[in-house]
Amino acid sequence: MEEEAVESVSFKQRVLPQKIRWLAIATGLVTGSALLSFYWPLSVLPILLMFAGIVQPRSPQLGRLVLSVVAPLISVWVIPVGFMILWETLRGEPGRHDLLFLAITSSWMLSPILLLWCDTALLVEARRERRERRDLAPAVTSSHTN
Repeated sequence: MEEEAVESVSFKQRVLPQKIRWLAIATGLVTGSALLSFYWPLSVLPILLMFAGIVQPRSPQLGRLVLSVVAPLISVWVIPVGFMILWETLRGEPGRHDLLFLAITSSWMLSPILLLWCDTALLVEARRERRERRDLAPAVTSSHTN
């Protein structure tokens, strides 16, 4: 009886692994600081990413929805800009030792990497859960017919 209750929980209501939630929070923090240096209203989106990572265990469906919408939305804009800033920094003036410049540049260089990692982790988790659901579907159907 307990197994049926566990199996009946849809994938949208499952809590994501803690590593993915922490990755979303870290990505939101770094990306938010990068976007804050560019145009502060854009830094609201990474705050939503951190919110989703924090809220997801308590509200699994809302957390998944926000993560699955906000992470790709931010990625579409931040990844190309981040790589352009990386390229310009590598080509630009060497030896600039301004701490604020180094912090902002570092956050812009780290943001695309973290966003790609976060998007990939969310996709891998979704595929894993879809495969589990597909594998469980025949077992659940056959147990109900017996």
